Order: sequence, then C-alpha cells, then structure tokens
Amino acid sequence: MASDTILIAEDSPTQAEALRLILESEGFHAVVVEHGQAALDAALASPPDAVLADVTMPELDGISLCRALRADPRTAELPFVILTGLDDPPLGEGLVAGVDGWLRKPVDMGELIEGLRAVIARHRRRAARWRPLDGPAPRPHGAPVRRGPLFMILAGLLFTVMLGLVKVAREELSALEVVCWRSVTALPLSFVLARRAGIAVKSRRTLLVRCVLGFGAVFGFFTAAKGLTMAQLSLVSKLQPILIAVLAPLALGVSEKSDKSVWVVLGLGLAGSALLLSPDLSSGSIYGLLALFAAVSSAGAHVAVRALGKTDNPFALVFWFQLFLCVAAVAAFVATERTLLPLPPAHLWWTLVGVGVSTTLAQLAMTRAYQLDKASTVAAASYAGPLFAVVGDILFFAAWPDAWALGGGALIVLAGAWLVFSPRQPP
Repeated sequence: MASDTILIAEDSPTQAEALRLILESEGFHAVVVEHGQAALDAALASPPDAVLADVTMPELDGISLCRALRADPRTAELPFVILTGLDDPPLGEGLVAGVDGWLRKPVDMGELIEGLRAVIARHRRRAARWRPLDGPAPRPHGAPVRRGPLFMILAGLLFTVMLGLVKVAREELSALEVVCWRSVTALPLSFVLARRAGIAVKSRRTLLVRCVLGFGAVFGFFTAAKGLTMAQLSLVSKLQPILIAVLAPLALGVSEKSDKSVWVVLGLGLAGSALLLSPDLSSGSIYGLLALFAAVSSAGAHVAVRALGKTDNPFALVFWFQLFLCVAAVAAFVATERTLLPLPPAHLWWTLVGVGVSTTLAQLAMTRAYQLDKASTVAAASYAGPLFAVVGDILFFAAWPDAWALGGGALIVLAGAWLVFSPRQPP
C-alpha cells in the first residue's frame, strides 16, 4: 500500500528537516516547503494526504493557508494540523478556519505520529460512510455534502427573519434609522464573536469595497421593504446569483468559473422564483428600482466576501462590516436630517435587537459559505430565499400563497437539493 504523503510547511530549515526525518522513519512520504504560499501552490498542484504547517510563516501563515485550502474544492477536505510555539495560540481563529488539530513545539514524536494518523483516519471514515454500495470509491478528499450551499441556505433563512422584522420597524422608522439601529445592536455581538479570533484584516482594500457595496445593498433593500412584500423583494434579489456567476470569474479568476450544472440550477431557481411570485410581482415603482440597485450592489459585495474568505477570518469581516454600516448610516442620517439620531420607540427595541442578531448570524453563515465553495455555486443556493420569504409573509403578515407559489417553491427546493448534493467538479 502506498505511504501517505504529508506536506510540511515550516520556515525553519532545522525544524523542517527534523519533521521530515520523523515522518519518514514512520513510513510517511514527506514533502517540505518553506512558507505558506509554497504550501498552497504544492497542495493545489498535487493534493497530499495531510498538511502539517507552522502557525507563523512568511507570505502566508498557517491559519491563512488553511482558509485558502478550505476555499478550493480540490483541497477543501484535506486534514490540516498546525504546529505552534506560541503561549496563547489563536485556537478560535483556527477553529473557524477549519484546522483539525494543534501540536505544541517542541513536538513530541509519538504525539505527532498518533495525531496525524488519527486525523487522516477520521477524514477517511467520514468519506467512507458516504460511499455508494455498488459505486466507485469517493474521490480523494471529496465532500459528501457541499457545505457551502448549506451555509448559504441557513443564511437565507436568517435574512428572511431579519427582513420580516425590518418591515415591522419600517412602519415607523426611516430606512437610515433602521440601518443605524441594526448596526448598533449587531456591533456588540459581532465584536464578542470576533475578539477571540482577532479582528485584524489583511485585505483592507477588498474589505472597503465589500463595506461600500454592502451599505448600498442594505440601504436599498431596507428602503424597498416599505413598498414591496417580502416575496417581491426576494424575487428581485434573485438577479444577484446570475450577476455573481458573471462577475466572480472576472474578478477572482478562472477557478471561479461556473460548472454547467450551476447554470441549470440558476435557471431552475429563477423559473421557480418567477412562478412562485408571479401573482404579486409589481414593476415600475421606485421601490422596485431600489431593490434592483440593492441586488446589483449585493452581487458585488458577495464577490468581495468570496475574495476575503480566502485570507481573513469571517468573524473579523462581519465585525468591520457592522462597524462601517453603523458609522456610515449615522453620518448619512445626520447629513440628511440635520439632527442627531433619535431613540426608537420603546415597543420597537426588541424588534431592532432581533434585526441585529439575525443579521449578524446571517452574515457569519454567508461568509462561511463563501469560504467553502465557489461564489456562483454558493449564490445559487440563495434560491431558497423566496421560499422562506413566502413562509415569512404567512407568519408575519398573514399573506397565504396560492398554487402558483407552491409550484414555484417545489422548483426551488429541487434546485437547492440538486446543488447541495451534486458532486464537486474540479476547476
């Protein structure tokens, strides 16, 4: 039986050589590189059976390397172990990035070998549980279920909850006021979640693009919520995945090129959305144009999130986005209204808290989704949104669907199931 290949990323030649000798003495095949970027290139060119990386390295540190590997379908399921000599290693950040285990330097030989064998065996057992009884063995490191779309479906559910609460608040507050109080309530929660993992961000320009476009999307949708139903808003937002499928390869490279099956899912989802919402769809109003503007802005923001997910922590990204929203919304309110932001009515406080909590959790789920799969694939999973929106209209506003809505919902469920359980295709 061929020996397992371990990719070692260690910038200390002495320690790298020691690790190589230990692993080869135990029957492993060791490949040594001197920094994170070299490890990323090597893993994408020829995926190993596991990666062993130092936490601090030039060009790309261990946790950033793990994020980058998890973001590529070819290496998303690689066993990944980090070596550290730090007194207080960033365990929370590593957990979010997908690190499988930590080993402290100086490394104990027995602990190293036992840990690597355990994590490799665990990954293989998980893959074996999903092997067809009469079919071929799963591809190396393949995932039985595409977690990126699943996280995006969860985000869609949370965004629907947020939208319903926003519609309630918009009966008495302006769009800018709702944006302001959404950010004020979401900011403490996002800071608590980000503090443990760290709030430093490497791609600051991309983060700024994400924040500006995200602000445009939030303001547009919150304004349109005054005049459109949740279902109508959801349909307009379904232009977003098509835009993402076009923009992502242009902005992020050919690795983001959509599989043919994704375009089928996009078509099914859009057809289902149109069928589901056709009885209530309105056009020609300013609210529809604002929703369209929001969809375009949101598509650009999602592409930026995909780019950021390869290098930065999702908790930190959500925190900085909420902070930007808060500052920008308050500044815009003061500039337009010529007055300080007033306190909302007491009976809306819990509604606004709900907006802040649901949007923070939704942003985390969405950011995680873009770390796990290609932008066009994740965006296509958002076609579950109209189905949630119809349910939300029933629960919040007593608006029941008809046969057209039920038929469209069935198409959307079919598209989402196809997307989640379809095998990954290598880029």
